[in-house]
Amino acid sequence: MADKKKIIITRKIQLNIDFEKDSEEREIALQNLYAWQRYTHRAANLISSHNFVQEKMKDLIYLTEEAKVKLANVEKDENGILNTSKLNSTYRILSMDFKGKIPTSILTALNAVITQTYNSEKKEYFTGKRSLRSYRNNIPIPFQKTCIRNLRWDRGEANFKFELFGICFKTYLGIDKSNNKTILERIISGEYEMGDSSIQLTNKKTYLLLVVKFDKQLIKLDKEKVLEARLDFDTPIIAKVGKREYYIGRKEEYVHKRLGIQMGLTRLQTALKYNNGGRGRNKKLKSVEYFKKREKNFVDTKMHQYSYMLIKQAIKSHTGTIKLMNIPNVQEETENNEFLLRNWSYYGLIEKIKYKASKWDIDVVLEK
Repeated sequence: MADKKKIIITRKIQLNIDFEKDSEEREIALQNLYAWQRYTHRAANLISSHNFVQEKMKDLIYLTEEAKVKLANVEKDENGILNTSKLNSTYRILSMDFKGKIPTSILTALNAVITQTYNSEKKEYFTGKRSLRSYRNNIPIPFQKTCIRNLRWDRGEANFKFELFGICFKTYLGIDKSNNKTILERIISGEYEMGDSSIQLTNKKTYLLLVVKFDKQLIKLDKEKVLEARLDFDTPIIAKVGKREYYIGRKEEYVHKRLGIQMGLTRLQTALKYNNGGRGRNKKLKSVEYFKKREKNFVDTKMHQYSYMLIKQAIKSHTGTIKLMNIPNVQEETENNEFLLRNWSYYGLIEKIKYKASKWDIDVVLEK
């Protein structure tokens, strides 16, 4: 018997503006996108700040006693101090400052996203566990799903096309290892549902961060059945179901490759000492950043692979609970060993296991 569960995923798809390369329309579209990104950056921090101030109104001791501090619409609560809802109060601020400069759909979607994020984190703000979130200038531009018009497959160019805020876009799927073509086809057919998504501008490239919702058939898993997963440095994961053991990953394929990247970086840094001065610091350090990014991507990929293999084994054995073993020992050994601290990412592995397990409704228990 299989149950249905609503799955929400985000796919990153590269986009190109579907105008002639040197055309005036293309230049105007690019200028608009970057202008909207700047306004989105300013608006996001404005929403976050106003939400924080509203929450702290009762602590402003310099207000008079007559000030009734209750964040509610005065029309719905006689003690309220707002003349509208909390969500609408921040939208009105945005509308006053940015209306006419940026599509209102972006403001609406941004207000909902930032407010939702604030509400989920506010307890940590007021207990000192984290500071108020500050948004960077490369923040994605959110929009409502209804803004995408005429999504279609173009056989001639072997890519999808659509319109967004009067700008014509076409996808660049490339090799398509993520199977984005199938996902977009299912959105068009109605099998999958599109959610409010966003546009990201980074490194002179444009990406669609597409939110997709669909029902996924879940295999019936036995919560009483436990898969023990021992984290270790020599073998990243040793999984045990009953009397059978499964080894996931090897020290050689992970550490040796990572050390190779680090040695390449060290050689490069040594060589840079003998370079002539001038011609720009950033240009000379570009290759250094490449090695650092390469190492980060390699570690992230391996952690995804190992966690995926563990979840796949749990599903195969119909196990509804994963017990992560040996965590205190791995943590202590890593913190006391500079080599392990530099080269072993046990925390990232645990987080990825939890994330993938949640998609299949598998419980993850940490050994204390």
